[in-house]
Amino acid sequence: MTRYHLAIFDFDGTLANSLPWFRASFQDMIAWFDLAPVGADEVEGLRGMSARQIMARLNVPMWRLPAIVSDMRKRKLAAAGEISLFDGVAALLSDLQRLGIHTAIVSSDSEESVRRVLGPAAGLISRFDCGAAIFGKHRKFRRVARLLGVKPADTICIGDEIRDIEAARAAGMDSGAVAWGYAFPAALQAAGPTHFFNSIAEITQRLAPPAATAPGARGPQASNEHELVHGPGDRFDRILFHGTRVVEQRDMRREIRIRHPAQTASQHRATKHLAKRRQALQPIIADQHKRATATLAVKARRAVEQNLERLHPHLRSSRACCPDVLLRQTARKNSETCRRAGSVSLPSNW
Repeated sequence: MTRYHLAIFDFDGTLANSLPWFRASFQDMIAWFDLAPVGADEVEGLRGMSARQIMARLNVPMWRLPAIVSDMRKRKLAAAGEISLFDGVAALLSDLQRLGIHTAIVSSDSEESVRRVLGPAAGLISRFDCGAAIFGKHRKFRRVARLLGVKPADTICIGDEIRDIEAARAAGMDSGAVAWGYAFPAALQAAGPTHFFNSIAEITQRLAPPAATAPGARGPQASNEHELVHGPGDRFDRILFHGTRVVEQRDMRREIRIRHPAQTASQHRATKHLAKRRQALQPIIADQHKRATATLAVKARRAVEQNLERLHPHLRSSRACCPDVLLRQTARKNSETCRRAGSVSLPSNW
């Protein structure tokens, strides 16, 4: 059997014996929401149907489902003192903890109601994710596994309804069906679960690693339920398994530290290469800047000269004329004087 690191349980009908309460409340719920009546001889037949088939039989539209589920949660919380766990559940949870297997509860019921029924055994649960939609458990399955750091392939989801099997399949996880819950065993087996459990003790036996069930090994049946939860009988085993988990966590941190310097060296090489590229580009950038500045200066001078040429007739009598213009005027006058005197004229580009 696959070595699982996480077991996600449904609650009602799987860990808690709430079927008698449901039978007593069923007819009241039908009357309150004005659903299709179901005879007393038909109630047991509903246990062989899927959730969608039951909704069709009761004529429940999808939009009314949240209100019905909310009402049932309130009724269940009020009756939490009347509901008890199945025999052996506390020992099961303690055994799984001792074997190093995380346990979680994903239920459509409220977390407050679940904790009340569990009592002291709630301390054995690694995580609660309650209030699931009727057809939305697969999302919570994935979230619980992600938060606990467990892969879907290392997770098993155990429940008592066909929708539990379908949700596990949608989440990419193995499924386990129990024979003592709401749905009939034949209906569950027809849905194709990965594993089928006929008793609570069988869950521990099949989820335990081979070494824990080898002949002569101390198995979960060696102590009574009280000793497994409270007594010193398994205290040394818990210390060993806790130490194993701590060593595994330390090894993981050591692996991360080994990989971290390699990444830093790579970043250092990239930074050094970038600095060399910047250094090589500095002369090119400076030359481009110098050329751009010179080009702008030439363009600015040309613009000023053009403006002065255009405004020269208006500034001819002004003393504030540009020196270049005055020089040109003087050159022209000298050229005219020389021409009159018969001398050689100056070049036109003087």
